Amino acid sequence: MKKLFRLFSLLAVAGFMTACGSDDPEAWTQLPKEEISTESGALSLTINGQAAQTASAKFNAINDTTGVITLLNAIPGYNEVPINVKMAEQNNGMFQFKGTADLTTAPSRAAEAKSDKAFMTVDVTGSITTDGKAMVTVTASGAAFYIGVYRNDSLSLTYCDIPCPGRVVAYAAANDVPVLTLMGVIPGDYTVAIPAVYPDGNGSFSGETTTPNGTSLTYTGKFNAGSGVLEMNVVPVLGVAAQGGIAKTWNLSLDPESDVNNDYAPSDYPPFRMVWAPKNEEEMNAGQIATLASRALSHFMVDLLSNITLNANGTLTAKYGDINYVKSQLPDFSNPNMGQLIGWFFGLLDVNMKPTQPTWLESPAGLAYWYCKGEYFYFVPDIMQIVAQANKDNADDEMSPEMIMGLISQLAQMKPEELLNYANQILPSLGLQGVDLSDINPETIRTILSWLQTGVPLRYKVDGNYLSLYVDKEMAEPFMTVIFKFFPMLQGILDKAAEENPMMSMMWGLLGINKLADLQTIWTDNTAEFKIAINFNDNAPAPASIRRAAKKETAPTFNTPEEAINAFKAMLR
Repeated sequence: MKKLFRLFSLLAVAGFMTACGSDDPEAWTQLPKEEISTESGALSLTINGQAAQTASAKFNAINDTTGVITLLNAIPGYNEVPINVKMAEQNNGMFQFKGTADLTTAPSRAAEAKSDKAFMTVDVTGSITTDGKAMVTVTASGAAFYIGVYRNDSLSLTYCDIPCPGRVVAYAAANDVPVLTLMGVIPGDYTVAIPAVYPDGNGSFSGETTTPNGTSLTYTGKFNAGSGVLEMNVVPVLGVAAQGGIAKTWNLSLDPESDVNNDYAPSDYPPFRMVWAPKNEEEMNAGQIATLASRALSHFMVDLLSNITLNANGTLTAKYGDINYVKSQLPDFSNPNMGQLIGWFFGLLDVNMKPTQPTWLESPAGLAYWYCKGEYFYFVPDIMQIVAQANKDNADDEMSPEMIMGLISQLAQMKPEELLNYANQILPSLGLQGVDLSDINPETIRTILSWLQTGVPLRYKVDGNYLSLYVDKEMAEPFMTVIFKFFPMLQGILDKAAEENPMMSMMWGLLGINKLADLQTIWTDNTAEFKIAINFNDNAPAPASIRRAAKKETAPTFNTPEEAINAFKAMLR
């Protein structure tokens, strides 16, 4: 009987334990519902093969076979993407899932990209455990996944494999066709729209196109799904018209500033030439100023610039001289010795051009670009790269390229009238008191701002072996009006200098005018032709990187300022 009682007791205990076990929650109910993130390490999420660095997910199990996973800030342009999934329980509290969602709403980035509605399919597979660990693989396809505007940190652009910062690329849909638009990338074509760019499953794309200006363009790229960065390389070849027949290396012309004979007959293509021809030679004119500028600046040019190379891909490189050497050749203007100063001036009036620069440097590609359009040559500086290179050369990072571009962008968004007011406010802080630009034509400011897109225009002329890049009277007219605004202030500085050093009064006789304001009168009333030109000759010898022995000049002596003026004038004839 006792044995029978013990048997029933064991059966009762077993039945009680079985009853208790049937009340344990099912595993799917233990799956976490709170947000898990890649940053915490609980979530491993890849998008089109790229690991996401900042993304989150929420999982809501409805029953043991179905659920909803919500991707948070994982798909570019979508804060939340809920996806219905099928679940299957595995061992050790793990569930595998799989699902698909079709997104029929445009991403948030579509508005900035000015995109029509685009669509995307999102496939998701993965696993999640009851202790809150998840692995998610996302495969997205469709134009909507890549729609947006890429700039700054979201764009890694190279131009013939040369880093090209500061540009903008947009990807948008137009009439159900995806269009990739390059802005500020191709010289001569500020905006280039490339239709039917379809990335593959990895986000990669490539192709060829021709721009409106005739430039052929080969491009490759990849939308990096994990980082959201568009990586792209463009390889252009300027069209025939854009090359203008001048795509080659041009050495600076070393022609003498004038024909060497008894009469002054200016040569057409010295390194630098100013033409300021009068309507009436009997009236006050700027002929002496033009001659002096042509000779003096030509002497500086031959030590500053050896050649330029206009590459067919639109890049412009140069061989240039060490600026510190050029500075070392200048007299000490802070404590001038008039004898030395006069001797230096006489050296500048020599018509022969003889470079003495001992050090020539090569500019890296990517600092400037070029193209031709019609009768104009356009010089397109890359301001960000120039500032970065200058900082590198001078070991200085006080003013970053981003700061410069930010300031330019801010100025570009101002109305011309606002820019003039802004200029009047900051001029005094720059030591330019008394300069008022209020009545300047705002269109002049608008023209300058347009150069940020088109490049700086110069006229160009090819004459046999010569290339001349120049500005004429028509182009200079709006800017001379601005320059004249500074003359009263400069006149005051010169008058003060003349009080301290009476020999400064010689300058007016040398220039052939009595005061700076005379230049405005000459410009308005007695200018028939005006030109400022830099001249090249593809047959000119490149200056050797060897410093010539400095020629010892004996400064002439004069008894009166009039003697000095007459001697200068004789040199200019």
